[in-house]
Amino acid sequence: GHGSFTWNIVDLESMANLNTADDRMLNQALLDMGMDAGETAPIVGSIQDWIDPDDNEHPQGAENGYYHSLSPAYDCKNGPIDDLSELLLVKGITPDIYWGTFSTNHPPPAFMPRNRRGQPEGYAFGLHDVFTPMSTGRININTASAEVLQLLPMMDRPSARSESGVQ
Repeated sequence: GHGSFTWNIVDLESMANLNTADDRMLNQALLDMGMDAGETAPIVGSIQDWIDPDDNEHPQGAENGYYHSLSPAYDCKNGPIDDLSELLLVKGITPDIYWGTFSTNHPPPAFMPRNRRGQPEGYAFGLHDVFTPMSTGRININTASAEVLQLLPMMDRPSARSESGVQ
């Protein structure tokens, strides 16, 4: 037919491994996306509770008690994430947080809130853009985006942008 498609190969080492990410890295990713600092703790705790093998809740996190109260109910994984889309099952993770507000992978909201300068508010990128469950845990700085480089300790936004070649 007259259709077309795009094929994109991604170096998974260019992203951070979600299964080995600590609270600092998760918190940094959420802040860099544009989330308010007061909103990150419940999401970080819930991600850590989803991955850790026990049923002890992290501060503001969620374990089986929360997931069993949902309809339909399901179990907290309590193990490593196999597919990043599992994050959509984690308490507090919305499609905007997973994909980024301006992603083309999900329908845009009917009403887009705007800031004082008239620019759309939302998340500049999503967790999908910076994390993977399948890597050695070492970030390839030669192929990593500026958003991923910012997750590294002591890496600020201007340095990350210049290292990744973004102007």
